[in-house]
Amino acid sequence: MKIRLLLLLLLFVSGCAQETVPTGGIKDEIPPEPLSIVPPPLSTAFKSSEFTYIFDEYIQVDDFKGQLLVSPPLKKTPEYLHRGKSLKVSWKDTLLPNTTYQFNFGEAVKDFNEGNIAEGLIYVFSTGDYIDSLSVSGRVHDAETNEPVEKAKVMLYRNWSDTLPYTTPPDYLALTDKAGNFKAQYLPSDTFMLFVLLEESSNYKYDGPPEKIGFLPDPVVSSYRDTLTAHRIPLFLERDTAQYIKESAGKDYGYFEIAFNLPAGKPSIRFEDAESETVFEALNLLSAGGDTLRSWVKILETPETEEINVFLTDTTGFSDTLTWYVETDPKYREEAKLKPTVSVSGGKTDREKPVSFLFNHPLEEADTTLIHLIEDSTEVAYRSASLKNVNRRIEIVYPFKREPKYFLWAEPGAFKDIYGNFSDSLGVAFSAHPDDFFGSLTVNVVLEDTLRDKTFVVTLYDPKDNPVKTFTITEETELDFGKLSPAKYTLKGFYDENDNGEWDTGNYKEGLQPEVKSFFEGELNVRSNWDLDADWIPQTPFDN
Repeated sequence: MKIRLLLLLLLFVSGCAQETVPTGGIKDEIPPEPLSIVPPPLSTAFKSSEFTYIFDEYIQVDDFKGQLLVSPPLKKTPEYLHRGKSLKVSWKDTLLPNTTYQFNFGEAVKDFNEGNIAEGLIYVFSTGDYIDSLSVSGRVHDAETNEPVEKAKVMLYRNWSDTLPYTTPPDYLALTDKAGNFKAQYLPSDTFMLFVLLEESSNYKYDGPPEKIGFLPDPVVSSYRDTLTAHRIPLFLERDTAQYIKESAGKDYGYFEIAFNLPAGKPSIRFEDAESETVFEALNLLSAGGDTLRSWVKILETPETEEINVFLTDTTGFSDTLTWYVETDPKYREEAKLKPTVSVSGGKTDREKPVSFLFNHPLEEADTTLIHLIEDSTEVAYRSASLKNVNRRIEIVYPFKREPKYFLWAEPGAFKDIYGNFSDSLGVAFSAHPDDFFGSLTVNVVLEDTLRDKTFVVTLYDPKDNPVKTFTITEETELDFGKLSPAKYTLKGFYDENDNGEWDTGNYKEGLQPEVKSFFEGELNVRSNWDLDADWIPQTPFDN
């Protein structure tokens, strides 16, 4: 009997020494629920500096600092103590008088076993005599994609200074959900300036790009009504006015590439041996968007070169100096082969377009007497266009016919690049697409009455998102995109407020909203020998 009693006592003591979590049984899909909250939520004349939740099951706390949103914000992130089924939150800040506070836990609190989130967990109290009960609601979309933005901070200010988002934490906060919706609750009766911020940091201040910002040009008034879609706000990335180099690297033998954060203004670049100060000849190509500078540098004649200084300037006043460490392994130089691609896909070509060779290196010479075009079994005369694309492309121009089979052949040595490499024998067989290979596309664009006379720019994009054709319209127009290769195309448009032909983002200091975009819903499937007609009434998330 004594032994049995001793065992029971030992089990009791060990059970009291450590809290354990029950395991096993049916999978729990119910999130934790509060059993008690001290002080009670919606308390007035709040004097405490902490509150405690007791839940109906064991919980875990995940990313407390990242998930907790306090409105109005505190200077320091509150601390928490989690033990078993309890969660205590405390802070050292002095609370504002006569103010309603809310602590939104986001997805921080979950049950222990299955991770079911206690969604909608909000603790509200007032340091005054009553709980403020008004709200401001709306929806936030990305200005470039029109997609809803999740977890953007909606910031409300009682003050009216233009510098508010740069210098001052907001008076009240809310977060957008997965659908981009927000509802700033428990607000006093007041008028607010409203900003939206997608932060890189968590200081509740706008630090400029790459952070995104959105704003309403006019103040908003808190109300009792649930105006979920009353305020529609585009979130945008301002154009960074400070030019800098995002990335630079020697990608291949003799090839150097620089990526800018902004389109460069007619850049000038010089490559100089760091030891001998020898300046190397280079062929340079700025991308169509102006944000990438590609250079092919003739460094073969000085194999001892290990380090090259790269001096860069442009017409905007930007300048920088880079160092290029050149690979000295002889294999690196030997691998600098001249490699071509031919503009023939699947053995077929558009008979109304030339066939072209595109090389990885600029050419120094192209001997067209070594290039032959065979139509069926007969060699025919063609016209070769001059070298293009910094001497990397040569075109073979000929009135291709539907029936014959063609063979384009370049003898060994027909091409020589700037590094002294000669091409090997090149050959490609092909025929022209029949006329019924192509399809056509016509789109009738109908602008809403409120948007008539506004300039609307419409662009068709291929499956690789390359622009195919662009139209500018101001009224209902039937757009004929002509002959197209079979593929699934997309259609995009924007309202060109300043008539410069380009989509422009917003600028907070200048009070400019981003130009509004519209996307045709779905894809336009162009098929061979088929005339596709479509209607489009451009819609945007920001339409009233």
